[in-house]
Amino acid sequence: MRWMIGSYLSAPRIPWINPAMTMTRYAQCGLYWIRCEVPQNQADECIYPLARAVAEFIENNCELWLHRLIRRELGYLSAGERLWVLSRAVAVLRKDGRMGSRVDGITVAILPFVWEHEILVIEGLQDFLLKDSADELRALLGVAVEEYLFKREEDEYNELSRHLTPMGLRWGFRGRPHSFLAP
Repeated sequence: MRWMIGSYLSAPRIPWINPAMTMTRYAQCGLYWIRCEVPQNQADECIYPLARAVAEFIENNCELWLHRLIRRELGYLSAGERLWVLSRAVAVLRKDGRMGSRVDGITVAILPFVWEHEILVIEGLQDFLLKDSADELRALLGVAVEEYLFKREEDEYNELSRHLTPMGLRWGFRGRPHSFLAP
């Protein structure tokens, strides 16, 4: 039995599941591939560990998935703003401690697909089979964008309030008194 696992963004790293399994890495057609071959009589015992390993790869590289979602859905932000949102979202993901349950959910979602298909493309799995996980990441990005916009608004307010101190209002920005505040 042979499985081909590919990704557009990075070379999949799948641990050896079974001593009888052989793995080969290569790049072709713009994708990074890993080929896993198992003797036919051992395919049944390798299917769940393989699906779990793919799920762990997806979870461990969630910043690539988040980056794709940001590029696709938050194009109105500048590059610096997108980077801030990405770093905040990744920090929240790493801190929440639910990685095991997310990996379990991803494994359950992709297991039937791995059983029926020999070719798996990580981004295809993310887009078509993992809608619940994608929705969770979108919600996380929404929170990160709100935090960024609040922070930016607060910074703009602080900058404005620095210029509008009582002395600033009395003397104006050019050192001349305003007519409505002049003694």
